[in-house]
Amino acid sequence: MLLAVAGVLPTELLARAMPYVVSTWSLRVQEHESGAVLTTLGDVDECDGWLAVGRSAADPWGNPSDVGGRDSLSRDLSRYGLAALHMAAGPVVAFDGRAAVVARAPNGIVPVWVSGVAAGTLRCVVEACGGGPARMLKPGHSVSIATGASGASHASEVFDGPKLFSLRDVQRELAESTRHGDPVAGPGNSDGALREGLVAGTWVYAPDVTKGRWRIDRAGSLSHVRESVLPELWARARAAGRWLFAPVTEAPAVELLSYVGEAT
Repeated sequence: MLLAVAGVLPTELLARAMPYVVSTWSLRVQEHESGAVLTTLGDVDECDGWLAVGRSAADPWGNPSDVGGRDSLSRDLSRYGLAALHMAAGPVVAFDGRAAVVARAPNGIVPVWVSGVAAGTLRCVVEACGGGPARMLKPGHSVSIATGASGASHASEVFDGPKLFSLRDVQRELAESTRHGDPVAGPGNSDGALREGLVAGTWVYAPDVTKGRWRIDRAGSLSHVRESVLPELWARARAAGRWLFAPVTEAPAVELLSYVGEAT
């Protein structure tokens, strides 16, 4: 969890958030240049004012079995700024305490909500602290809680390059490069795309890109997954005490999809 609010003291932020957070969570609240930031202990690492929150993966495909790199990501953020988040994989968000900027990763796994001077990963808390309805920040975008300014923090993908692969090629590469177990039991997973991770406490979203909308609109499919599918799955995963991973929206898969020609 991450919650950053401008114009408040740490004690005030904690008091506002407490009615909405799970009682068993261990929380950490600290000051930043423009206000205060609240995170859950164990999910955050810091370097030179930058916070990396979540479960970043060392493997560029975002495999749960390669989890463990938040300390490296926070160091990279301090060196390269938000460009480091574009190269990161796994469920993670970033916060720049000096600029009071919250950033959502391009893979879209973790939603970031914005309301007034508040931004964070838990909608109800953001709305309580921001004083109004929250909007979801687009994947790959960042927002300043001090000024309200927002925009893209990375370059958009280009899908008009040379057509070198088919969707079957991409699906084969995804199957060989990512690791997961059986479909997650329960409603809302009729296509079996939500799978158990090979690491305890993880789920993997692994759709078949040779089927459905993927065949006719790859860019639109990616946008739909990032902006609609993953936020819902993220909420379900966290409610079940799981971390969600989505190799199909990580950089290697997106690059391959940009070079797809025919669907077969």
